[in-house]
Amino acid sequence: MDITFSRDKAIEDGLKKAFKKLLLKVLLSKDQNKIKSLQSKELKKLVNSFVIRNESFSNNEYKAIFDVIFKERDLSIFLEQKGLLFSNPKKISLLFFPIFIDNGEIKIYDENIFFKDWENIYKEQELINFILPIEDLVEVSDIQKFKNSIENFEIQNIAKKYSIDNYVISIIELNNDKLDIFLKMNLTDNKYNKSIVYDNDFSIEDKNEINKLIKIIKLNIIDTWKKVNLINYSTPLSLEFTYKNIDLKKLYDLEMSIQKITTIKNYSIKKFSVNKTIFKLEYFGSPKKLYKEFEYYDYSLKENKGVWFLIKNE
Repeated sequence: MDITFSRDKAIEDGLKKAFKKLLLKVLLSKDQNKIKSLQSKELKKLVNSFVIRNESFSNNEYKAIFDVIFKERDLSIFLEQKGLLFSNPKKISLLFFPIFIDNGEIKIYDENIFFKDWENIYKEQELINFILPIEDLVEVSDIQKFKNSIENFEIQNIAKKYSIDNYVISIIELNNDKLDIFLKMNLTDNKYNKSIVYDNDFSIEDKNEINKLIKIIKLNIIDTWKKVNLINYSTPLSLEFTYKNIDLKKLYDLEMSIQKITTIKNYSIKKFSVNKTIFKLEYFGSPKKLYKEFEYYDYSLKENKGVWFLIKNE
């Protein structure tokens, strides 16, 4: 057997698997099967670098772990040319609170068929860490008070108990084998409501149907998070801000942070003095996403009478 050939083929297969995994992260669920195949030569143009770990060849079988880094901007342009939206979401944790109304009877926690099986379905997704609440009798009582207007029930206080800012409440109502599904979501201080159409007849005895619906709900939540993080690399925006100089070391740290923010295309120092530095930058995506990127590095963007300031959080 030609070991070199086997290794080359394995590397090619490894890059294809990494690319397929990446598409699951950056594309909306409706678009994930629109790229059926990609020529090896075209794929390699999108790869920035890769590392092969734990490589072995035994019993005519090649094994290895591939760590692949793709060129984000080139990937985005490649997808946009195919009419596909590109998202760059970070992994988050959120509190997921499912409420099941079975022909007028509210069921939560272990009485809820969707609660019991939620963690076992579509575990391969890596974008959202879903946290299920621990049963609390006070919460049971609070929910029962909203029996006739369950869509108005809020879970901010429940989420605070878990020190989580992101949360989703799903209301699944079953009447005569027909389902109505409603999601109330809070993702990085953005609120979204979504109704899911489910045309099939539904039976609580049908395990496959339950699992199918759980995956549909998960995909809708994940897609909403991806939409929050959509980036258009073809149309950069610009921003000018003032940074109060404390010392050169802190100014250097700021520049290092700016260079790490992948949505920033470029930046320049428009004016420098002892007291302040005025930066001008071009960036991709929404202004809110840029604010969040700066917050990740402990900076806050503030606006005062049309003038923007960047402040280091203490």
